[in-house]
Amino acid sequence: MGLLRNERLSDLAQHELANLVNSFSNPPEVAACRKGTVAIAEEVLRRADRDTRLPEFTYQDLTSLVNDFSRRPDEASCHRAIANSARNYKVKSSNRDSYK
Repeated sequence: MGLLRNERLSDLAQHELANLVNSFSNPPEVAACRKGTVAIAEEVLRRADRDTRLPEFTYQDLTSLVNDFSRRPDEASCHRAIANSARNYKVKSSNRDSYK
């Protein structure tokens, strides 16, 4: 799990995080996959603390994050990351609609 050290996760682009969490979401019963998903959720939350709107995440990234974190709703970090990602999706959607 060396790749999942915080300093390495912080080096990844948003779409790379979204793709990586997808890799760790299956199979859900494997402990290493659970730990990887939680580590990525914590990185997403760290980024959200710096900029609450997560501006660099695309709609597809946010959808992927919600989908993959929702496989572990019992993990506090995943639950918070789901709420944050969904909230950011809604904000992006509202902002996009205001330009029409």
